Amino acid sequence: MIPLRLQEHPERQNWWHDRMDVYETTQQVGTLSYDVEQKQWGITITDETPFTENEMDL
Repeated sequence: MIPLRLQEHPERQNWWHDRMDVYETTQQVGTLSYDVEQKQWGITITDETPFTENEMDL
């Protein structure tokens, strides 16, 4: 499972020096997963707000 994280205003992104920097400046919006038996990727969106708000903000 791979967490999908969103950083608002990536043009202002600071350098991430460690994992905690990432968690402090982003929010988790979903999870990407891979089913080994079926050889398929899946996505689960946990916060749809970033996908339904003004697209200019993304």
